[in-house]
Amino acid sequence: MNYRELLEKYFRAETSLEEETALRAYMLSEELGEDLRQYRPLFQFFEEEKENSLSSDFEGKLLAEMDRPAKLVRINSRRRQLLRVAALAAVLTGAYLLLPVQQHRQQAIDWSKYEVTDEQQAYEETMKALELLADKLGKGAKTTTRSMAETRKVAKYLN
Repeated sequence: MNYRELLEKYFRAETSLEEETALRAYMLSEELGEDLRQYRPLFQFFEEEKENSLSSDFEGKLLAEMDRPAKLVRINSRRRQLLRVAALAAVLTGAYLLLPVQQHRQQAIDWSKYEVTDEQQAYEETMKALELLADKLGKGAKTTTRSMAETRKVAKYLN
């Protein structure tokens, strides 16, 4: 019997009870091959757990415990006040540690160093901006023209 194939079949849950019994006996035997030795602890665990079971009156004890009313735990007012203070201290400490502390105020940006003072430079910067705008608008017009052509093709079939 090929136990490697049987083990793979076992992990796919395709074995019969007889095959599982044979595989379990082989895995716990001394003649276990070296290549399958890594699976032995799994089958040993299954054997050990088979012996553990619940007592016969477990269900009765569980139902009796569920039927019993729950215990009410009262916290005295002094202890309650201490718990409130501790909770507040924990929240404040967490807020202090987790929230960033603003140590310096942001200063306003001095835009005057970026202003153009020369008329020629202002003209060149304006021309660059207008060329960029024209380029972007041209691409948009081309895309729109292409989309309209495709829409007309589809409209022919729909009419």
